[in-house]
Amino acid sequence: MTLTERLVLSSDVLIIRVRDLPQPVRDELGDEGAFALTMAQARVPSSLVDEGMAELLGEFRSPSTVVEAIIRYSRRLGLDPEDTLTDSYPALRRCREQGYLVPAGSERAQPRQVSLAVGQRVAGGAVVRCLHVLEDTELYQVALDDGGLAALKVLRPTGSSFAEGALHREVEILRHLDGRVGPRLLAVGGSDDGPWLAMEWCDGVLVSLAAAGLRRAVGARPELLDLCRRVAQAYARLHELGVVHGDVHAGNVLVSPAGVVRLLDFGLAHLLGGRQTGGDPPRGGVPACFDPQYASALRAHQPPPPASLASDQFSLGALLYQLLTGAGYLDLSIDNDELLRQIVEDAPLPFTRRGCRPWPEVEDLLGMALAKEPGRRLPSTAALSRRLAEVAPPVPRGAAAQPVGQGAGVEPVLRSVLANARPGGTWFEHGVPAAPFCSVVYGAAGVATALYRVGVLRSDPELLALADEWVVRAARESADPGAFTSDDPPVTEEITGRVSPFHRLSGVHAVQALVSHARGDPLSHQSALDAFVAESRQPCDSLDLTLGRAGTLLGAAILLEAVAGARYADVAGLTDLGNQTLAGLWAELDAMPPVGEGAAVSYLGVAHGWAGLLLATLRWCRATRAARPSALADRLDQLAAMAEPVGLGARWSVSNRHGGDGAAVTMAGWCNGSAGHVHLWTTAHAVLGDDRWARLAEQAAWHAYTTPNGIVQLCCGLAGQAYALLDLYRHSGEQRWLTAASEVATRAAAAVGSPRPGTLMPGSLHKGNVGVAVLAADLDDPEAASMPFFGTEP
Repeated sequence: MTLTERLVLSSDVLIIRVRDLPQPVRDELGDEGAFALTMAQARVPSSLVDEGMAELLGEFRSPSTVVEAIIRYSRRLGLDPEDTLTDSYPALRRCREQGYLVPAGSERAQPRQVSLAVGQRVAGGAVVRCLHVLEDTELYQVALDDGGLAALKVLRPTGSSFAEGALHREVEILRHLDGRVGPRLLAVGGSDDGPWLAMEWCDGVLVSLAAAGLRRAVGARPELLDLCRRVAQAYARLHELGVVHGDVHAGNVLVSPAGVVRLLDFGLAHLLGGRQTGGDPPRGGVPACFDPQYASALRAHQPPPPASLASDQFSLGALLYQLLTGAGYLDLSIDNDELLRQIVEDAPLPFTRRGCRPWPEVEDLLGMALAKEPGRRLPSTAALSRRLAEVAPPVPRGAAAQPVGQGAGVEPVLRSVLANARPGGTWFEHGVPAAPFCSVVYGAAGVATALYRVGVLRSDPELLALADEWVVRAARESADPGAFTSDDPPVTEEITGRVSPFHRLSGVHAVQALVSHARGDPLSHQSALDAFVAESRQPCDSLDLTLGRAGTLLGAAILLEAVAGARYADVAGLTDLGNQTLAGLWAELDAMPPVGEGAAVSYLGVAHGWAGLLLATLRWCRATRAARPSALADRLDQLAAMAEPVGLGARWSVSNRHGGDGAAVTMAGWCNGSAGHVHLWTTAHAVLGDDRWARLAEQAAWHAYTTPNGIVQLCCGLAGQAYALLDLYRHSGEQRWLTAASEVATRAAAAVGSPRPGTLMPGSLHKGNVGVAVLAADLDDPEAASMPFFGTEP
């Protein structure tokens, strides 16, 4: 680095105050007054700098020489520039060497642009989304022409010789494995965008997310141990096939919804016995999984030994420790020299230091895998796998073995909800944690809905009896303060109206009718039907699905669908209510301008807009075989015309009125986004038979599947997106939508323990963990899957 070279902060650099990081990270770093330097799309570890250096680096947000930056910084703070240069130059030089500061005008100084656009043709398909971008490679999901999916890895045009060698090695290893343990190689090619390889798409979540979901469940050590066994078996099988991975860590292990472990990223791998072209690959990986021999060479600035079966075993031991405890086997320092010393010298910490109960058999076994000297480790990874298989898992008292099915990743959330809802559980003894206490969306009626759905799907009379107890509680406490209202979140009668089954007493009666029918109690069922009709006849100005009369129409359709063929149900009052509600709705809708122009109904989604009005209409007409409103087809055409193509998918604005900047707001969730539209268009196709609506349902599902969402819950988040994909699976019978639903549901379950602040209300069906929990039962019986108190039950 010279004093006159014009430098700028790399486009990837983030400068984050340590005290703004999550508590576990703050505890590890220690110095809350410091700042962490990290590169979002690079393989280098983070570094700590003090506040002064963080401010000085800020001078390089625009191109500057060191001298210019020092002078500006010193003048601003009243410092002597010469002293500042002397004190800061070593740190600035390290930042230049580590790539935080880069030459102005260089490729690293520019914001990273991906090579392939959504929809672009490559490898026999079309790009769906970019999944990951590093300095030298990009990873995409591709929809193949044969209906399948592929993962496409592309070498960036500025890719290094390291990356090019890694791509060639991965091709060779994938060919050798031929779909065993890792993904199957589909094609290899190149274009102006760079060399690429296409691999079989592997559904699932990273093993760290799968383990995190299990750790949060009470008494889940048997499942956690089983996951670790499967991970160890995968690496043992890889070694038996003559491959050293060389980059063992949690980011390279995927767990499918069915629990199958697949290994990824073979760019640092090599074949045993010198069979691979190009010799041994360079070393690399994640520092938390470095073996002591590699760390020792780095510490001494010497060439490291090649990766080996023994080094893979050590890294696997570190990975298994992390999966079981949620933390690394050492409290590794952020200082690189100290980190390497710890790996070479320090012994693994006992589980108790991680807040876990001691587990001597497992800790002793991992201690052997983590031995500093290769000769003191287990004879092979297969031996580690066998020894893990011999560990007797602790079996919780009364726990029944659960099969690992599509809903395996969500099952811990369901167990947690059931534990709270059963006698002795916190919610059962003290009520749901927050108001509104009785409604379907927030309260006891929502818990009853969940128990009813799981009870029906699993033919469990105990859960149906428990559902009855919860809905009776909701009715009993419906006159109490906070039964249907709250200050935080703001839920008032002015907002919800008086008839919405999602927010008011009519919903309690509707759930009671469903539960009573499932339990074979005709008297209670009829009483609840009549109470729903009476409560729903109150005046209401609102039209929308969750707050108004369209909700009444949908609720009536749900109840009528449930009792189809029942001998003792008198549905005359219910039918009359639905017909009158439909007529009143369309008397107003017929007077409105086109969907894209109206102000009275400006929202487009299911919960509050046109999609919900049209869906409720279709559901009622299908349930009663009533004549459809004459303008229904035109309104569907108008809403369909407002779809915005996005790659292979489609999305709708939340509203026909855009923001002040003219930009449309779009969502992936159920309430106002593409997930809700999936339900509308599958229903439209089922009722009307127009294939346009089937294609639109599929496009909406693509958007719901491929759009990231930091919200977990049923209403606005991943759980609602998973139910949309399940709905399309039931409608189309195509396995890919079930696979997609399982993937999204597993991600939702993994995020339940650390949701975005303010987005998850424990005990709530729509806004909390209860909606996520029901997914476990629906995924285990996807042919009967139905979004609670919304979807069509079989």
